[in-house]
Amino acid sequence: MASLELMLKEVHTQNKCSTEMRHPGRLYTGHGPHVEDGEAKLVAYIEHRNKREGQVLEVLGTGDTDDTSRAASSAASGAAVDAAAVATAKVAGGVAAGVTAGSTADSAWLTSLQVTRKVYPDLDFKLFFAAHSNVVNHLLKLEREGRVERSKLLGMWSLKVPVIYGSS
Repeated sequence: MASLELMLKEVHTQNKCSTEMRHPGRLYTGHGPHVEDGEAKLVAYIEHRNKREGQVLEVLGTGDTDDTSRAASSAASGAAVDAAAVATAKVAGGVAAGVTAGSTADSAWLTSLQVTRKVYPDLDFKLFFAAHSNVVNHLLKLEREGRVERSKLLGMWSLKVPVIYGSS
């Protein structure tokens, strides 16, 4: 959880610097050389983080992973598949325990590893676990904001669809 807190502080600091400082000029980073055009660097960091968050949301929204479709077709044909793949297929269909009333069968239930593989399709294996940590932090941030939900029972994530009461 410490890495999530650090990420949230970093996002807050970047946003604060970009909005409250007229022209930040030179930035002195915690590592590496100083950055001459601080304003452009802060904007690039924020845009990159927002792009990555959008990719995570898109993967959850489309449910477009090979794992889900493979598991569903294998389960239908009676072929042996791993437990996580079967759980993915069942949850994506909305029949597994732990799916809340705000969920929808239109958005997929995926593990953080599946999301990572989809967001970073061609990533070198040596960097995969760092990328996975980044995706988990995005998921936790989005969960805090009420935009995604997690099935703690299955260790899976989905978009959170608001439930509207009293509409006709």
